[in-house]
Parts: sequence; C-alpha cells; structure tokens
Amino acid sequence: MRFFTNLLVLLMVAFCGYSVWALKVDGGFTPPIPRDQLAVATPEITSIMDRHRESLATTMSDNVVPQIDESLQVIADEYGENSPQHIQALSDASIMLAAQARNDLAERYMQEAAAGARVTYGDNHRETALILHDLANLKISNKRTGSTDEAVTILEEIVDTRSRILDADHAETRGARLSLADALFTKWLENPDAGPSSDLLIRAEEMLEKRTAAPDETPANQANAAPDRNQLLQDRAGRLLYARINFAQQDYEQALAAFNETLTGPEETEDPQIYLMLSTAYSEQIASLRHLGREDEAEALRAAINRQIQAARVQPQQQAQQASGPVPQP
Repeated sequence: MRFFTNLLVLLMVAFCGYSVWALKVDGGFTPPIPRDQLAVATPEITSIMDRHRESLATTMSDNVVPQIDESLQVIADEYGENSPQHIQALSDASIMLAAQARNDLAERYMQEAAAGARVTYGDNHRETALILHDLANLKISNKRTGSTDEAVTILEEIVDTRSRILDADHAETRGARLSLADALFTKWLENPDAGPSSDLLIRAEEMLEKRTAAPDETPANQANAAPDRNQLLQDRAGRLLYARINFAQQDYEQALAAFNETLTGPEETEDPQIYLMLSTAYSEQIASLRHLGREDEAEALRAAINRQIQAARVQPQQQAQQASGPVPQP
C-alpha cells in the first residue's frame, strides 16, 4: 500500500513539474513589465553609469573599463545577474563604449544584456527587442568580431517580434525593417559575387516597401500629429537606401527618381557637411545620370557638389580660427 501511495505522490510531483514547464513553454511566463512596454531606467543605475561616462570624456577608455566592470559586478551582486538593473547597466556600458569606438567591448556588454533580457523579459518582449536591435547594429559596425549574418538573423527576429507585440506600422517596427534592409544591403556589398538580381537586394527592397504605408493607410491617431524629426530622418534614410538598392539592381531610372526625391540640391542646404556624409549616394546619383546618357546634367551636378565639398572642408578650419582668435602677424 505504501508503495502505491509513494508512486501516487511521485506522479503528482512529476505532473506539477510538467505543468510548470508547459506553462512556461506555452507563454504562461509573466515578465516584470507588460510585453508591449519598455523598462523604466533605475535612477541609481543611471547615476552610476553617468559617472563612468564623464570619466570616459576625460580619460582613456582602457583606464575606465576596469571601473565599469567593477560597477557591473557590484550591481549584479546587489540586484542579480539577470535583474532589470544589471541589464540596464550592461546596456548603458555598451552604448557609452560604442561612442568611444570600443566596439569589441560594447558588443560583449550588449550580448550579456541581451542574454539577461531573454531570461528576465522573455524573447517575445519589447525591451528584449530594443536591446537586440542595439546588438545587431554593433555586429554590423564591429567588423573584427561582428557578423552581418548574425545581425540579419537577429533583425529578422526583431521585425517578427515587434510586428506581433506592437504593430506592423509602429515606428519601432518600421525602424527594425529599415535596419534589416540595411543589413541585407551591407551583406550584398560584402559579397563580390552577388549580382544585381541577388535575393539579398530583393529582400532588402521588400523590407523597405513594407515600411511605406499608402496615404489612406495612415493610422487615424497619427493623421493630425506633428511630424517627428527622428521619424522624418528615418523615412529619409529609408528612401535613400531604396535608391541605392535600385542603383545596385541597375534600375537607373528608378534610382535617379529616388535620389532626386531624397537628396537635397546643392543650392538648398545650409550645412555643407551633408555632402561629405552622403558622398557615396551623390556619386551614385551622378552615375545614374551618366548611365542614362545625361552627361551634361551629371557634370553640372558633380561640379556643384564638389563646390559644396570644398566648402565643407574649409568650414571647420574657419570655425577653429574664429574660436582661437586672429592669427598674429609676424
């Protein structure tokens, strides 16, 4: 009789264990904040990381990194390895080191933050997607240890997650699609054997087309909203990438139309620095004209842009001279 009683107890324990496991697998896991919300920064953690940020502004990063590691360990000991506070600290450390071009360490910290976010918030969470997005960007920019293939995989996950949690046309979902399109285009650039009909370009183009809603599909709550500067910049970046993809596909008519729509004319800008940052795009705009046999227009545009580039190079020198005062005459 005791044997059957013990057997019954064991079966009940096993069933309870299975039930808990099944709940977690089936989505019963409850994150500390709702899946469609972002974590609120802990002021104490922000203060700690801000002190390191100030140190990085005046001290070599090699001298500050041990201090950052020490703070991260203290935070982990106090709050827990996978606590929201430790995840926040890791993410902050990554961002500040990326700003110092320490992409190797930045990627390592963000990788740890992403691993913690998956445990604490779950894969299907807005906060996890945000951290993964930062990680994907680091993997693209960090050519030494990063991987565009890894970034593409991560960004595909983010697009799927945000589409389900938020909305297909939510700003964060659109941003993820833009990043994925950019990663696919970067992957195409890294592959010298990929031609103009590459699936990478087709997929990148599809991501950008999904970002653009028809005028009558604009959400009602956004119809009368004031334009957001970040959103405008993101949309412009998307159109510019679309133009570059068209150029890569040798669709020069479409590329030129997109370039003309997106790029500011040389006579319209008050900031000549833009021509240094967008030199590749302008080169492709000029090349599109030449491919279409419009040589005179191409040459006129090239000359106008070169004048702006020269002005952009002179401008910092003039600003430096103004800041330091007149040069004394011998």
